[in-house]
Amino acid sequence: MDRFFSPIHTILETLKKYFSDSHIPIEPLVLEDWAMTLYHTMSTTQRHYHNVSHILEILPGASPLESLAIIFHDIVYLQVDQGIHFKLFPYLKSIHFNELYQFFLPPSYDSELVLTAKVFGLQPGESLNPTNGLNEFLSALATAKILSPYLSPWQMIQILACIEHTIPFRTSPSHQLYQRLNSLNAELHLDRNTEEIHQAIKKAVRVANQDIKIFSSEDLKLFIENTWKLIWEGNFSSKNSIHTLNSYQITLLKIEHFFKKLNSNIVFSAYQDEPSPQLLAALKKKADFNIKTSLEYFQIQILAIGTLESIAQLTGGDVPMTFFIGENINFQSLLNWNLPEVSEKNSIIQELLHSTITPNYKIVSQLSHFANYLYARLTQAEREEIIHTIKKRASFESVLLSIPFPILHSILNMIASMTWSRRHSIHQLIQKLRKKS
Repeated sequence: MDRFFSPIHTILETLKKYFSDSHIPIEPLVLEDWAMTLYHTMSTTQRHYHNVSHILEILPGASPLESLAIIFHDIVYLQVDQGIHFKLFPYLKSIHFNELYQFFLPPSYDSELVLTAKVFGLQPGESLNPTNGLNEFLSALATAKILSPYLSPWQMIQILACIEHTIPFRTSPSHQLYQRLNSLNAELHLDRNTEEIHQAIKKAVRVANQDIKIFSSEDLKLFIENTWKLIWEGNFSSKNSIHTLNSYQITLLKIEHFFKKLNSNIVFSAYQDEPSPQLLAALKKKADFNIKTSLEYFQIQILAIGTLESIAQLTGGDVPMTFFIGENINFQSLLNWNLPEVSEKNSIIQELLHSTITPNYKIVSQLSHFANYLYARLTQAEREEIIHTIKKRASFESVLLSIPFPILHSILNMIASMTWSRRHSIHQLIQKLRKKS
């Protein structure tokens, strides 16, 4: 679909096409009101990834029904929006959750809530939170509240199924969804044959795979850039956040844990011949490469931030990242680049670190340039030892002692030149570590 004049126009045209193709009469201003609601909910400043741009990226190639599900599937994002967006209050006013965004499905006679819960396979009393599908569930419920007065039960069920399938990284969700839709078909006397239900599942699979198609990107830089957007969205969405070395390291350790545990076999959904076996194998292969390469990339970031935090803690305590690496400094003039480079380097990782892949986040680029300096001069065994020492939360001194002293000396001199308030304590640290090296 063309992007028309603006994202709002694209959303509006998506709504118009579905209702026009389905021959459902509806007032244009009703569609406009929905388009404005969708645009507002996904355009908050905290949303760095799950925003309107993401919707526009995954719309091409989708059918009218799949497109309708796509534009609605991310309208609720509790932990980023810090609650339900005010534009959705009229539809979700009966929803209550605790301060941790934990929600317990209540017994209800609300027809949209009951239908959404059945599509999602939820029972009264069951608990949901943002990590196991609450955002998708509430997005689907709001969608049902908005669209149900105009759509047939079967149309609504298919759209809810598509949104349900955007809950990521599950084992065999498509077969479970088929069982639920088959049961709803009998319970509601929808008179849909087996093939129609199969096709509904395939639509859900296509939406789910479009939603996470970035995992199969041929552009690794783009994959990393989008990962940084997710990191920023999920951890630093407050406009007043100050990113200290310690808080940043905690975040990177979470990301490393995520990539380490993520199995490429559960990234993409499949059902029958959707997608084809050949395409599914290609998607998995590319996802596996992107995951493994990203894991190595973020481990080097952990090495860099762990080194800086250890220096900070031994010379006066934790500080904002910019105090040690600046915002626009030229590392070329501050570090000793004459130190020899090692041959054990992955050229892909080095290129990722060298490239300014996140122009909107200067701090990321600064850390990447610093990480690249370390990566080029440490052997694989040295890198692994330093990362291991950082992750096991050993003493800060042991982290620094695991770095070859000439490299460490260069780093300490750089920080001393930038932070006169710590210069004396840094020089003392240099003398202490020199004796122990």
